[in-house]
Amino acid sequence: MNRNTSDSDYAKMLDNAVKKVKDNQERRNEYMNLNLFAIDERVLGKYSEKVERIRKNNGQLSDDQLIKFMEITPEFLQCVREAIENNPDWDDEDVADFALSETESD
Repeated sequence: MNRNTSDSDYAKMLDNAVKKVKDNQERRNEYMNLNLFAIDERVLGKYSEKVERIRKNNGQLSDDQLIKFMEITPEFLQCVREAIENNPDWDDEDVADFALSETESD
């Protein structure tokens, strides 16, 4: 009987240890998802500022200058311009989100 109790205690301890590992893994996954979301939001904010500058440029800088100084691709610039023209009601974040999604495979 003592051996069965010992085995049972060990099984409970092992089950508890496995549960803690699973809980920790779930927390780790949740943290990683939140961290990725925060990174995405920072990137979107950065590119929203670039869209704002493109809107305000009014021909002051050439396309080549914009691309160089803002560290963007020609495809991103073109996509931003098309999004602004085709969707005048979109704010800078909407335009940036669209342009990033359209050019992310580049």
